[in-house]
Amino acid sequence: RVCVAGECRCRAGLRECRNGACQQCCTTANCPSGQRCCDGACRGCCEDVDCTGGHICRDGVCRCPSGQHDCNGTCRQCCDDGHCAGDLRCQAGVCSCPPGTMNCGSGICAAAGRCCTDADCPSGSGQVCPAPGGVCGCPTGKRACAGQCIPSSACCTDVDCPAGSGQFCPGPGAACRCPEGQHDCNGDCLQCCA
Repeated sequence: RVCVAGECRCRAGLRECRNGACQQCCTTANCPSGQRCCDGACRGCCEDVDCTGGHICRDGVCRCPSGQHDCNGTCRQCCDDGHCAGDLRCQAGVCSCPPGTMNCGSGICAAAGRCCTDADCPSGSGQVCPAPGGVCGCPTGKRACAGQCIPSSACCTDVDCPAGSGQFCPGPGAACRCPEGQHDCNGDCLQCCA
């Protein structure tokens, strides 16, 4: 309050309300169009119910919640692809992977035939996913054979055994060996070694 001609009055721009307090407004009728009287001050909103389109009231202003954008008056996760990370695209206000792909997280979308984690690789194969969006494959030191990962030094088929040695591969992941009744004589299969 200020003293004017011996009378206590509210400062310029303030009104004296019924409670005797000097405030910017006493009722919403004292505020400019589109504003409300909130605890004696004109604001865009007093509480969340004063806002529309998913906005919330913060410091007297209707705003979108954290992590959302104002898309023509409606709060959404995204308005366009620029609001989405990495490979994600804005579809109906939500950042998601394009159809036919799966979301690996961190903005990475894996196309068909690709993986996000080891769990996306064929069960029981021993294959691993090298990175989100990668292709399942055998880990270092192993190779693919009949849908499984076997040690790189093991044989998968007879073709993996030394040519002309007479050795064969008894099964995926095994070592090449000579047929029953023959011995490995310096890499050749013979009935007896000299």
